[in-house]
Amino acid sequence: MFHQMLLFAQESVEFAVEDFPFEQLQMQVTPSDMAAVGITFLLFFLLWIFICLAMVVVLMIIPLWMICKKAGISPYISLLVLVPGVNAAIYWILALIPWPNLKMENPNRSVPTTNLGGLSHFQKEKYDRDSNLPTN
Repeated sequence: MFHQMLLFAQESVEFAVEDFPFEQLQMQVTPSDMAAVGITFLLFFLLWIFICLAMVVVLMIIPLWMICKKAGISPYISLLVLVPGVNAAIYWILALIPWPNLKMENPNRSVPTTNLGGLSHFQKEKYDRDSNLPTN
């Protein structure tokens, strides 16, 4: 058996390139096919851009908008995240500027005097305890 395999491997194989049916392998690409491929690529690209923009809005602009509102700063500053270069600086600016909502009359008071009805029992006790501290 092994001897027959060696004899078969040593035989020359006659193969002519002219005999191969290349006409059957050639693809006929029409301009309408190319247009369909281009439109498909364009739609895929636009979908990818839309997904990326939606992620930026959900992950960056909305939380920054809420942070700016809580800080007492104009929430439209969060739209600066869309500007390249400014987006990194906006977080440093927010970290370093004084926030208007954090300015209090009495620094020993931990909870503002407004809306005490919405506090729990333990929060009211903490507020009463902290607001009775002597001021220096």
